[in-house]
Amino acid sequence: MTEEELYKKCHDLFLVSEDYRLVNKTNRSPNSKVGDIVGNVDGDYYRVKIERKSYLLHRLIFLMVNGYLPEVVDHKDKNTFNNNPENLRGTSKAGNRWNCKGNSGSLSGVKGVYKDGSKWKAIVNFKGERYYLGMHETIESAEIVVKQKYKELQGEYYNEDNFK
Repeated sequence: MTEEELYKKCHDLFLVSEDYRLVNKTNRSPNSKVGDIVGNVDGDYYRVKIERKSYLLHRLIFLMVNGYLPEVVDHKDKNTFNNNPENLRGTSKAGNRWNCKGNSGSLSGVKGVYKDGSKWKAIVNFKGERYYLGMHETIESAEIVVKQKYKELQGEYYNEDNFK
């Protein structure tokens, strides 16, 4: 099914509810009646079947509201069950990865901050580039420069919560 066909099909079959779920506009089957909320939890997402194919509910809501499907639909607040259109944004796979917690890979527990002898090394990896941000006396000062660099590079995708 093309994106245009899926858009039309979604509008023919569903309404978006006040709690940002999809509601049947028709009796789709003996078990799926008008007014029923559709979709099942599958892992960390809601899924909806249309013509025997499974779709992520947040992608369908994004499509219905915005009229197109981006490569990835990202949940700004990282809550995959919050499908409020204000919480959804189109992005790339890289943009989606920027909106997730990083694994620091170090004793610091802070993304981009690594113990090096008696000091703390600050490094940011972004889009294949490595940014060395110096050696710091304290973990706190290294964390500050790492956060500043991520904020500069990620723009609207920067999320302070990714460091907690």
